[in-house]
Formats: sequence, structure tokens, C-alpha cells
Amino acid sequence: MPASPPPVIINFRLHPAFSCFAALVLTAASGRAQDFDLSALSPYNASAPKTHGVVRIHDTELTEHLVHLWQDHFLKLHPLVRYAEYTVPAWFSGLCAGTADLAVTGHDAWRSDLKAFESIYGYPPLEIMIATGGFNLRKGNTPGLIVFVNKDNPLAGLTVEQLDGIFGAERSGLTNEELNSAHALLRIPANPAYAALNLAMAVQIVSYEILCARSAGAQPGAPRAEPLATPQEMERLYAHLATVLEQIDFRDRTQRGTHLMNRIRRLLQRAELDSNEANILRGILTAVQQQRRRAGERA
Repeated sequence: MPASPPPVIINFRLHPAFSCFAALVLTAASGRAQDFDLSALSPYNASAPKTHGVVRIHDTELTEHLVHLWQDHFLKLHPLVRYAEYTVPAWFSGLCAGTADLAVTGHDAWRSDLKAFESIYGYPPLEIMIATGGFNLRKGNTPGLIVFVNKDNPLAGLTVEQLDGIFGAERSGLTNEELNSAHALLRIPANPAYAALNLAMAVQIVSYEILCARSAGAQPGAPRAEPLATPQEMERLYAHLATVLEQIDFRDRTQRGTHLMNRIRRLLQRAELDSNEANILRGILTAVQQQRRRAGERA
């Protein structure tokens, strides 16, 4: 292998498509690419005789399994190559310190890391994207996520839309409309000077509290005899209730005049109505409307 090959950052995003480790190593040693365009690099020759040397790799616990798959495949082609692998959280430091030839990560290199490297060597490291699970590639792409659940969890799976409904957007959180659809709202005590928490931190805190509660012997609630009313059924109930309140002139008396229905929605969401209970309330509202109509006819 050529002496002192330029360092390489290899990006992947939890996708089943794997690239050949051999191609990555030897093309990376041949030159640098711009914006992932590798057309200027020499073609990889898998039959190159007596390819040997040590490949120094920095990876993380999340990427080491994939790295090992690549290593196994590469060794079948070039059994004289050896690896010096370091599984460390600070994967990029090895490139800057000159102790790594490859750094494998699950996201684009941070700008601060790239600038640090350039300040030392005077040129940027070669960055190769080999697989992606992100959205809108090259414009706001994001690492793919894996959610692990207990084998006894009754949920067979969650859609991206359902996950977004649970956690909301990282930048802005849940909208008021989404909050109004929640059965319970949770507030984590924080420093009043800066009460905002990163989403990952909030999830970790809540998960830890759940773990502590279960370890202390807390038991989940008994299974429901009837399933919860669907969101569509609840929305019809709220629309019906808003109509009746307007008909009987029961209005929000607060200064802003916009809180009444939100508070009623949250009250009923906490009650966790089933379909029959939602229909009972709608029946009561219909009876109020009918009685009011009869009173108007008599007048």
C-alpha cells in the first residue's frame, strides 16, 4: 500500500447497503475527492499482488460491527493486510493526531472537526458517504435512528409519523394542536434561567424515571376493557361540544378568550375516553340541542 495515505472519513447511516471495504481503502489511498465525486480516483484492482500494510481505524460502538464485516471481506482478498482498530467516542481525534487512516461515523463530519484538521495539515480530509438513511440527501440530511423496545412490548412497530407525534421536532417541539391531542403532559423540572432541554436528554430522563419506577415494584395499569376512542372520534366530540357551547352562549371569559376549548380538550384527554363514553357525551350534547330547539319552537 502507498506510504502515508491521506486520512479518510467514512460516513454511513444505518442502511443495509454495504460497500466493499477493499475499494474504500485503496481508492482513499490514491487521492482526494471533492463532494463525494470519486471519478478522478484510479480504478480499484482487487487482484493487486502482495497488498500489505496496517490500516489504522477509529470507529465507535455503533459502527464497529459494520467495520468488522468490511474487514472480513477485505481479508479474503488481501490476507496480508492487518488492522489497528480503536473503538473510541472521539473518533475524529485520531485523524488530527495522525494515529488513524480511517474514521468511520454515522453522520457528516462536524465543521469544527474539519477546521481543526485543516489547521494542522493545510487541506481537508477525504470524506466518503457510502450509505444513507437520511432525508433530502445533501440538504439537511440526518442520521437514521433505531428504536429498541422490550420483547414484551405490545407495539409491533411505529411509523415515522407516530414517532414524530411522540417526540415532536427537535427544533420546535410539539405544536399546540399536537399538545391538545396528548392524554397527558409531562414537565421536567429544570433551571428557570434556561428551561429548555435537548430532546435526547429529555428522553433519557423520562426513560430513567420509568426504569426506577419499575425497579421499585411499580406495576403498569390493568389492561383496558375497551380501546381508547380514536383521534377522529375525539375530534368530532370536540367540534360538537364547541358548537353547543356557542349555541348556549357559554364563552371563554378570560382576557384573551382562547383558552376554554384547550382546557376542555386536555381535561377530556386525561380522562382517556373509550368510544362508548365519547358517544355518550355526544348523545348528551345532542339532547341539549334538541331541547333548546323545542324551547325555541314553543316560544
